[in-house]
Amino acid sequence: MFKIFPIQDENTKNTYAAACGAKAIESAFSYGMMDAESTEIMGFSQFDLEGNGATLFDLKERLGQSDFEAIFILGRATLEFMERCGAEECKAPLTAADETLLRAIGLRTECAYGLTGRIAGMFDGHCEGHNKENV
Repeated sequence: MFKIFPIQDENTKNTYAAACGAKAIESAFSYGMMDAESTEIMGFSQFDLEGNGATLFDLKERLGQSDFEAIFILGRATLEFMERCGAEECKAPLTAADETLLRAIGLRTECAYGLTGRIAGMFDGHCEGHNKENV
C-alpha cells in the first residue's frame, strides 16, 4: 500500500524531488508518494495551474525503483487534482516522465511542448472525449 499526499513545505519537496531525480520548482504544486508501511519515498509529481490549463513538470518514481502501476496512479491522482481545480487541458514536456507513462495517464496529443491532453471530464465517469478511439 502507499500514500499520496500534497507536499506542503519546501524541505519535503526538495527531499522528494532529489530522491526521484527531479529539481524542485519553488512555485510549483507537488505530490509525494510513500510506502505506507516503510514510509520510503516512492514517487513525486510537480505541476502548475494557470487558468484552464495545467503543466505537468515531473512525474517521477524514486531512482532505482520500477513500479509502473504505482507511478501511473500518482499521475492520475495529479491529473484529477488539476481537473478539480478547473484545468481543462494538461501539457507535459517529454522530460516529465517516460513517454509511455505520459500517454497511459491520458496525455496523447503531440504538441511543440511535448504531449497534451484534455482532462476536463476525465474523472466524472462519462468518458467524454476519453474513449479508446483517442488512445
